Amino acid sequence: RAVEAIVAAITGRGIYPRIFMAGGGRLPEAIAACKAQAPDIVVVMGGDGTILAVAEAFCDTKTALAIIP
Repeated sequence: RAVEAIVAAITGRGIYPRIFMAGGGRLPEAIAACKAQAPDIVVVMGGDGTILAVAEAFCDTKTALAIIP
């Protein structure tokens, strides 16, 4: 439900996101696929490990990071 709420809020403002889900230990693949798109912003939802992995992956980019714990 949280993803649906975020998508609804974002698309309501004319922004159409791409969603990368990282279930089942597929976080590295999801991060790589997302990073390859060179997004302006990444919204990451998860625990400390997920947030840290995404932050580290994008720290050398101009991508803004929004965190939802």
